[in-house]
Amino acid sequence: MSIPFPYTGAKSTVVVIDSGWSPAWSTGRLVYEHDYVGNDSDARSADTNTHGAMVTSSILDGAPDVGIIALKVLPDGGGATDSTVVEKALQWVVANADAYDIAAVNLSVAAGNTDKPLALEFSDELAALAAKRVLTVVAGGNAGQGDASQGVSLFAADPNSITVSATTGDGAFPAWAQRSPTQTDISADGTDIAMTDLAGQTFLGNGSSFATPAVTSAIVLAQEAARDLRGSALTQEEFLELARSTGTPVGDTGYMELDTDALLAKLVATYDTPAVAAPADTDPVPAPTPVPAPVVVADGDGAPNGCKAKFAKSGLGLGQLKTLDPDALIERLADGPLPKALAKVQERMEDGELPALLEALSRTGSKHWGEGVDTAAWTDAVTDVVHDMAAGTQAPNDGGFLDAWMS
Repeated sequence: MSIPFPYTGAKSTVVVIDSGWSPAWSTGRLVYEHDYVGNDSDARSADTNTHGAMVTSSILDGAPDVGIIALKVLPDGGGATDSTVVEKALQWVVANADAYDIAAVNLSVAAGNTDKPLALEFSDELAALAAKRVLTVVAGGNAGQGDASQGVSLFAADPNSITVSATTGDGAFPAWAQRSPTQTDISADGTDIAMTDLAGQTFLGNGSSFATPAVTSAIVLAQEAARDLRGSALTQEEFLELARSTGTPVGDTGYMELDTDALLAKLVATYDTPAVAAPADTDPVPAPTPVPAPVVVADGDGAPNGCKAKFAKSGLGLGQLKTLDPDALIERLADGPLPKALAKVQERMEDGELPALLEALSRTGSKHWGEGVDTAAWTDAVTDVVHDMAAGTQAPNDGGFLDAWMS
């Protein structure tokens, strides 16, 4: 997965309810931890390659700058947990969701099988989190029997959580994957998922435990984008609509597999004008009317114009460009977690690709704002911005630049 500019998860945190963390694995930006098994503030596991550490690593692969909250509910050395321990962890999440800017909860823990929605011991907490637009993602389970039976883990049976079933990543389900046409919300690759520890050793993970983090990290990025573009987070229903409408069919089964890049591209293309977020205790803000996606200019052979690809390589998404005003764009490029984006822009300039970048920018301007755009002035203004960005200075926001941008 490539991370669309400028979303990396830096503005939020994710809760990993699992077996804790390990110093042998990256915890990214660890902001809080608690052990609900030992009832203390140290969620570190004695197991070097503990399950929770590998799940956390998978989440960070998709959202590298998200803050991590590690809540330990599984004992060292393996073993099971029960719903009362999970409930205690979720109660903490409900109480602290706002203070820690929690975007999602990852629960890669499974037990049993059901083909019907269930009221769980922690259903009240899941409902409270859904109302706050904190989305809880739960592993569908690995006790499948091919097509002989249909169902998901008991922990994944509450309607206020997102149930993830594991696929092979190439249009099929492994025989062990639990899934249900009425219970599975979205699927994701859970076969031979590569994870690398801090020593550089790579492990391959199999199971819905390792499919679930892909959805969790997609939620983190999508919520960051939604707050930025429309002023409010997505509801569970809104996220799932995006995930299903942009996903890849799993053969002819009727299930859809997550495509994070396509999901974020649709989100960016849909919300063009920022809106004011609804208060937490009111109904969700109705989604703005979707706008058409930018037109892709084709070369003579019908293929998308190469400028678009080179523009994307610079780390700047076309959709992002058209949704930000000049001040916002300059601020995002000058501040925050964007050194990689700046480096990529500068690299493209050194590689002689700046003309292609500018051509793509001018095409985007004319396609979005109409033929009334003075593309020459617009391109000159963007040239100044790109040069100033690469030099590490803030570009002047003069009238000509604003006129060219907003005409």
